[in-house]
Amino acid sequence: MDNSNGISTKELHKKLQEFTGKSAYHLNTKLLKKYVRWFEQIKEQNVNLKHFYSLIDKISKNTIKQNNYNFETGTKFIRSYQGVKHEIEVSEKGFIYNGKIYKSLSAIARLITGTQWNGKLFFGVIKCQKQK
Repeated sequence: MDNSNGISTKELHKKLQEFTGKSAYHLNTKLLKKYVRWFEQIKEQNVNLKHFYSLIDKISKNTIKQNNYNFETGTKFIRSYQGVKHEIEVSEKGFIYNGKIYKSLSAIARLITGTQWNGKLFFGVIKCQKQK
């Protein structure tokens, strides 16, 4: 039974916290839906949830959150700029570019272009909205 369709991310966080007693704001919507569905299915059963709690903690350690975006460790961003291919990988400590760790995609975009950029826009995480 899937009661999580059409529910906001905020509501999913609330439901998961009701089930677990823990905050899980580091989880993205896809994972929240999965876990809420799982809890709904086992709600009536006597199941030891210790493994599930350790899974939430593990996921927390393997994601980097930047301005409401969760990037899983190992995620790669590839961008070609002026004929040169640039590859960035997400690590637990930040974003790796040319063997160095940066705290933001914007810092890497600025390094590549020499000008100020929104890093998520530069690497295609978000799209530019046309101004009216």
